Amino acid sequence: MYFKFTEQNDWEGETWHFFIPYVYEQALRFERLIKNIAPDSESFEVNITKLYTPQEVDLLVEEGETGYMRQFNKCGPLKLNAMIDANLTEDDLYKGAIENWCEKAIS
Repeated sequence: MYFKFTEQNDWEGETWHFFIPYVYEQALRFERLIKNIAPDSESFEVNITKLYTPQEVDLLVEEGETGYMRQFNKCGPLKLNAMIDANLTEDDLYKGAIENWCEKAIS
């Protein structure tokens, strides 16, 4: 199962969705981390209540549009401890940089 991290990029005028493998405790910690990094931001959203199967994610990735960046992206597990240790800011996640914090991005 996967949960979704969404970035609304006003500069590019696009919305990108990143599907991250769901591990309950890790997803909760990630959600809190994003709320702490960008408490008032409308750029980032974490949804850990609606989960997606690998087949659903694969279909979205396959059928999604590509602009500046792919609309739908399948990621590997988060390097959450590294994210926490890095004292991230919003800029560290800008323009799809969440993929830098995943063990392996899967297209």
